[in-house]
Amino acid sequence: MYSSFGVSSPHAPLDPYDDETRDYRLEATNDVASFDLFNDLGGYFLAQHEIERAWDDREHRRELLQRYGIRGLRHYHQVKSTVERFMHSPQAAARYGTVHDMMHLQMRVTQDHMTAGMQAELHEGGALHGEIQPVEGISLEAWASAMAYVAQGGTLDNVTRELAIDAPTWERVSAEWNARMSRDTTTTIATEYGKAFVNGSTGRFSGAAKAGVAHMQVGGAGRELGGEPCSMEKWIEMGAVMAAASNRGHDPQAALQRLGVTIAEYSQVSAWWSAHFSANAMRDEMRLFHEHGRLTAIYEAKYGLR
Repeated sequence: MYSSFGVSSPHAPLDPYDDETRDYRLEATNDVASFDLFNDLGGYFLAQHEIERAWDDREHRRELLQRYGIRGLRHYHQVKSTVERFMHSPQAAARYGTVHDMMHLQMRVTQDHMTAGMQAELHEGGALHGEIQPVEGISLEAWASAMAYVAQGGTLDNVTRELAIDAPTWERVSAEWNARMSRDTTTTIATEYGKAFVNGSTGRFSGAAKAGVAHMQVGGAGRELGGEPCSMEKWIEMGAVMAAASNRGHDPQAALQRLGVTIAEYSQVSAWWSAHFSANAMRDEMRLFHEHGRLTAIYEAKYGLR
């Protein structure tokens, strides 16, 4: 049923790759272009993500459509409608599980693609390769680890001694890394900093945090996360407490400490819960997603955020 076949129209536009007119009768007929939905639904989701990200760039959009055997925009919508029907079919259920499981697959495929793209920008030839080079001999990883150490109560004297630099050098290094993160509109460097910060931290939640970071890497979805470092409710309350303090002009770290948690520990907990949420939010009829929303509403109300 879900195999590729050709459909022609007597009123085909001169350039089907630019004509965005919908043909709903065509869309009611199954056509999967070059995709194998039963064996590689993720391949379709990746193509959809690429095409829709490039939608306003007509030349790139055309190249992508042709790459995937799609004959124009009407055909694209036909294929997309076919996929939507497939996702509700017994064949899809037998192969992939529930629709929510398939939505989770879509989220993971697109997330991995975006993460891989960010990583590519950091390598030689990438737009951010120069921005990721060490500052006065201090790599992003070394700086982030030092920042994690300070966040956990370490002293700058110990940091400069360990890195074999003086205090003015540390100030210049920190200023430059902060400047690089600020001018990187893709947040790629900030993301790398966050991972290095978590991996450089120690303490009661460090193991959970490192598992979360590893899980969010490309291809890391199969790695075990282990037990939760704290309840989701506690994690959500931490975020609400800090947001409320910031809104009132108070120190969010001090507010967090009243819950018995440091900012470094919050970062560690967030690394685990972000990974767990990404892996499970769409499963079990979106139970985790809805519970997150319910708890967020409770704590935003409690701390005056709504």
